[in-house]
Amino acid sequence: MKKLNRMLMLMLRVFCMTIFMCPPDSGESAYIIEGSRKRAWRNAGAPSDGTSGTYAGIADKGDLLIDTTNGTLYQNTNTKASPTWTQKSSLATYGLVGDMAANGTAVANAVGTSSAPARVDHVHKVGEHDHSDNTKGSPVVEAGITPASLTGLVAKQVADVNVIGGLVVLHRIDVADASGDNDVTLTHKTRVIDVWGLNTGIAAHATDDTWQVKNGSNAISDAVAKTAAVNAIKRIGTIDPTYAEIAAGGTLRITAVKDTNAAVTVYVLGIRVS
Repeated sequence: MKKLNRMLMLMLRVFCMTIFMCPPDSGESAYIIEGSRKRAWRNAGAPSDGTSGTYAGIADKGDLLIDTTNGTLYQNTNTKASPTWTQKSSLATYGLVGDMAANGTAVANAVGTSSAPARVDHVHKVGEHDHSDNTKGSPVVEAGITPASLTGLVAKQVADVNVIGGLVVLHRIDVADASGDNDVTLTHKTRVIDVWGLNTGIAAHATDDTWQVKNGSNAISDAVAKTAAVNAIKRIGTIDPTYAEIAAGGTLRITAVKDTNAAVTVYVLGIRVS
């Protein structure tokens, strides 16, 4: 009888542990939380949606499904009767080595951080990442710059009393042998700080051949006479501070007046300002 009782108790213990996941004499009530023992659904390929879709009438809202062919995880975000399988992640192979992007060309080598991670384009700024040791701030060397590619695009605004100094920008305007305006639309706001002109190699110049720097229709400088000097460099004598700053999108103008020969190459030197 004792052996029979012991056997019955053992069988009861095994039954309780199997069904309720706790020993019968633990003193605690055991419950199975609804859905806690569910496994993710599996499907060979991407699931279809709707009332006739994959696991329609079977998979509850919130259930997960694994596409075993493509290694993609989905979740039913609609109803059991008409599931909508929303992609949550992909196990696609991502680039292990970041490539430096040439001239801003996007390189797909990173994992997205949205709710549905996927491959995204990522561009490393030159000099900001060193892929060899994952450090930041590596210097840009001459070999890493495309020859004949630098412009004034990166010039920073030159602040008052700046302790480091700023970059100057240079505009070259070739003036033809004719009276008229020679206009350049500036991309950035620029303050004109100096201007000079180089007479052409033609000997026929006169004092009445002049050029003048303007901000649109407003004069920045005095009118400069070419005179009769061949290949001479003629510099402006004055700058009007009222019009010396040309706004972004504004017009840098060289107005030429021809008497004998008005051809000249004018160089306008400026700095970026706020």
